[in-house]
Amino acid sequence: MKKIVCILIIAFVIAVIPLFGADILGDSNNDSMIDIVDGLLTAQFYVGLDPQGFVPGNSDVNAQYGIDIVDALLIAQYYVGLMSEFPGAGGVKPALHQFYTEYEDTIVPSAPGYTLPLDTESITNYSEMDSRFSLAGVNHLLSANGFAVKEYNFSKADDIFSAYEYLSGATPTILTADLLLHCYHILFDFALKEIEETYFYDDIKALTQALLSGAQTAYNLNTGDLREAHFRNYAFFAVAHALINPGSTIPEEVSEFVESELEKINNHAGFFPSDIFIYDEDYSQYVPRGHYTRSPLLEDYFKTFMWYGRMAFLLKGANPWGPGEEALISPYDAKIQTMQAALMAESLKKVMVDNRSGKAIWDRMYGVTAFFVGLADDLTPYEYADAAEK
Repeated sequence: MKKIVCILIIAFVIAVIPLFGADILGDSNNDSMIDIVDGLLTAQFYVGLDPQGFVPGNSDVNAQYGIDIVDALLIAQYYVGLMSEFPGAGGVKPALHQFYTEYEDTIVPSAPGYTLPLDTESITNYSEMDSRFSLAGVNHLLSANGFAVKEYNFSKADDIFSAYEYLSGATPTILTADLLLHCYHILFDFALKEIEETYFYDDIKALTQALLSGAQTAYNLNTGDLREAHFRNYAFFAVAHALINPGSTIPEEVSEFVESELEKINNHAGFFPSDIFIYDEDYSQYVPRGHYTRSPLLEDYFKTFMWYGRMAFLLKGANPWGPGEEALISPYDAKIQTMQAALMAESLKKVMVDNRSGKAIWDRMYGVTAFFVGLADDLTPYEYADAAEK
């Protein structure tokens, strides 16, 4: 009779890069290894979180302008093997692949096969597995498919290591690496949530108020197309202000536009023309998700950032315009929206929030978010500011 072994599959990962010695450039927590945690700690230090165990002397890996988000990005790139030496290094540092020794598998698979359905009595360790996990409820699945998935309460285990120790011994296990990205996702999600709640919420709230006041003043001081561009910026910032300050008073001059936008945002209305931007916007995207559902503060923050991030200032216009046409807006509206973007870029440099410029606040927020989710695909205030100067 063929013997079959019941195997329990566990998702489990240990990923470290040993670098023996102290004071290693890029080893931000001085644990003798360079890994993604070092990049995360550097990003946290940059935004002022004062991470425990952080070693500043190991973290300025490009030796430029002190520790900033670029250092965090370089450490992450080094960890995954995209670079072999930090720009600020005095000598060559080994990349990830240099810690990998190719393994030559000399094992020849020779386990006997089997056919379905299984006779559970032919499973060598069935009795032991049944005594541990009570397989009666999934016995028919095990017989029919050759495997079964069963929920088990590891309440006595403090963590995944304890669970693995419990399962070790006579219980065969298969260790897989599919938990790695999930663990990193949880790590980054937690870090981003902490940064958003502790720093970015207050920053975007104060910056929005300052930009709204500046747009209101500029609208009242100008005429013609410049006045129209400032008016639309006035309305744009008023929507953001209302999202980050629910229940606040909406300026009368732009109330019609703002209230219409807020109604579509709060009703998650799907695709409708934007009153301010003309083209269709998908208002269903303003439903908070992920960690943004954990508090009203994060929900308001999410909707505000979605408004800032999704609404594009289009460069191109055409006649006819609209869905399915050469352009989504008219040439005149494209001109006004380009003026809006240039005026915003200029406002960021001029407006002050406490003792910081709007650009300094933007730089910090953009640098950190770029570390987590990548650089923006669209034009940013940097490009508009450069174009305006030329």
